[in-house]
Amino acid sequence: MDLKALHNNWIATGEAEYVAENALCIKPSTPESLSKQLAQLAKHQVSVAQSSAAMAGLMHLHWISLNQFKKIDSSNAADYIVRVQTGVTFGELDAHLAQYKQMFPLRYPAEMTLADILATDRATLESGLRGYPRDSVLKSEVATPDGELTYSGADVVKNVTGYDLHKFYVGSRNAFGILTEVTLKLIARPEGIQSITAQCDKLVDALHLMTELRTSLLTPTVCELIETQTGWTIVAQLQGAAAFLESSTRTWRENASSLWTFDSLQSDFDDDGIQGLIDSVQPWPQDYAVLEIVTPLSDWEDLLKKLHVLIPVDSEAYLQARPLAGLIYVAAKPDVFKALATAVQCLITEYPQAFMQWSQWPEAVYTALAHRDVFWTEVRQWNLPTDPLQLTLLKNLKKRYDPQNTLWTPELEL
Repeated sequence: MDLKALHNNWIATGEAEYVAENALCIKPSTPESLSKQLAQLAKHQVSVAQSSAAMAGLMHLHWISLNQFKKIDSSNAADYIVRVQTGVTFGELDAHLAQYKQMFPLRYPAEMTLADILATDRATLESGLRGYPRDSVLKSEVATPDGELTYSGADVVKNVTGYDLHKFYVGSRNAFGILTEVTLKLIARPEGIQSITAQCDKLVDALHLMTELRTSLLTPTVCELIETQTGWTIVAQLQGAAAFLESSTRTWRENASSLWTFDSLQSDFDDDGIQGLIDSVQPWPQDYAVLEIVTPLSDWEDLLKKLHVLIPVDSEAYLQARPLAGLIYVAAKPDVFKALATAVQCLITEYPQAFMQWSQWPEAVYTALAHRDVFWTEVRQWNLPTDPLQLTLLKNLKKRYDPQNTLWTPELEL
């Protein structure tokens, strides 16, 4: 069967449709049908993309939509695990888990699919305390380019049998296989949620307040330190039992610095709440380029101080830090970004374990930080390792898993 006849057959069965001239959206109804379609595409040496960014921008002539993969199984809810297909959006999953007073450890935009979340393994505001998506994946079902469905892991929290291949696929941008179903480890949904802020004129004062917060009984799940035009602002979020938060914050108000401001206690998540605070504080516009620096927790405070000295006050560049995760962001106007990035790169050579990455698409890291509606477009860019040996290893894996580049991965084209 030639390629056109194959397309027509998929369209006739409702498993594909043309959305633009020669642009075919493949819509498998089951993981089994997806694996067969991938095998047929490989036979015809046709590559296919699977990401919301590729779909929205028509970046490829063939792409896969997992919108029909909507099953959620909470039969093991008592063990705080859930089996879910990856076409489910984060909003759908969160609403389902709320019935059991459970939640996924990280927060994402409601419209973002699990497929995109797991493909990018992108950090969120809570990642400093709760890790990355791959840390919550216990088991996976993956459709590979050769037409097979493979399985890894188990529906239990403690499992030491075999290799953690499911964690290999998470964050791989679908370069080696498409995740169709996962078993996720969950946490209890907090009874109370509260946001707190503080403003300081000097960085040293802001760092002192952050130490004050981290050594208190109030363990923040979100903590951001943001440079503004007038000084520094700390934005944090607290989660836990409502009674504990009420008593602890009452004690905090009596004993801690008067610079802290407490918002009202909430009974459930208002995702615009903490993010709205961060959005209102961040001073840079959306067209600024952003440099992301990842450094060990032991180094981030010292490095932040040196960056503050390095960047001129009138340079229209700003710093933002996520201390729980050891992340520092440098935002600057695009016309000065390159020179600034070069200077920063020279500085961080003093920190052998630190490394940095910046996107070819200027807003990518910013939108990931800000959880904008276009958050998923960050999947356009995969920041590959700069080490030639690591890059060679990834290309060799791609050659082994997908020699025809059936799963379109321009960064690893052979």
